[in-house]
Amino acid sequence: MIHSGLQRKVLSLYRETLRIAKMKDRIGIGTPLSFISFSALLQNPNTLCFSARHKFRDTAKVYGKSEIDRIEHAIRQGKKWLKVMKMNGVSGFSFVESK
Repeated sequence: MIHSGLQRKVLSLYRETLRIAKMKDRIGIGTPLSFISFSALLQNPNTLCFSARHKFRDTAKVYGKSEIDRIEHAIRQGKKWLKVMKMNGVSGFSFVESK
């Protein structure tokens, strides 16, 4: 399947987000990396992987395919969020819904 440049950016951000979340989850649990499956992390609602995956899905529902400016803005925000998550002192995050 051929993806546009914007789709590649979103997919790249998604993969990188899941990589970082998986690493943080496994460090937070204190279990060696080989003893926890990735699918178990995605199914447990108390993990970063689960939260990140659902945040991406919820955000995808909000934006239409033609809202390129908003999608690019969300990608920039996601990259900033990833930069923070990569820091050693960060072990988790939370999302706050504003109305």
